[in-house]
Amino acid sequence: MTELERAVLERSAREFARTLRRVASDDWDRATPCAEWNVRQLVEHVVRGQIGYAMLLNGADGPSLIAAPDWGVGVLEPDPVNAFLRAASQLTAEFAQPGVEDKRVAHPVGVITGGELLVWRILDNIVHTWDLAVALGLDGGDLAIDVVGYALQTRPVWQSQLAQHYFAPIQPGESGDSPTELLLRLTGRDPRRPICEAAPPGHMLQALTAAANREGG
Repeated sequence: MTELERAVLERSAREFARTLRRVASDDWDRATPCAEWNVRQLVEHVVRGQIGYAMLLNGADGPSLIAAPDWGVGVLEPDPVNAFLRAASQLTAEFAQPGVEDKRVAHPVGVITGGELLVWRILDNIVHTWDLAVALGLDGGDLAIDVVGYALQTRPVWQSQLAQHYFAPIQPGESGDSPTELLLRLTGRDPRRPICEAAPPGHMLQALTAAANREGG
């Protein structure tokens, strides 16, 4: 992991944590732009993502992730912000290991490299920061421009696989779209109609279960 990649990864995590700190006790059942998730489920997904990616870098695969105790309900207890920060810090340490960018990783969508996994983690952090901000009634348009720029520059790394398995269809662009709005549309979100009935991003746990079923069958 280069210094730039580490800076962008850490910035994407700080952005999510900053928004997560705004969640009040009565916000957890709010709807989000991910139609299948409320706020609690969205945050659980992001925390599980940090834990799951660290496990993938240590040789885990889809079925072993499903069986892991940290993958279940309660991953946010007792403090959601600390749970996220702890998991994100551990994942950053894993990405900082020598040679990780070339490591082969058994992700549910197929074998990819650690470098590709890093790009996917940064993207997931930043788009779900927007999802959470919108759910809380905050301005979702002020995402860190350096993280947005990195996500757009690395579009060839993530778009085909993630768009197929995890995102709703690309939304039509409009004249004058900002980089943030372009990124949101590429990941199946409509910045002008954020809480919508569009097809939701795929649930990572569902993908893992499907992968486990394929291997078990």
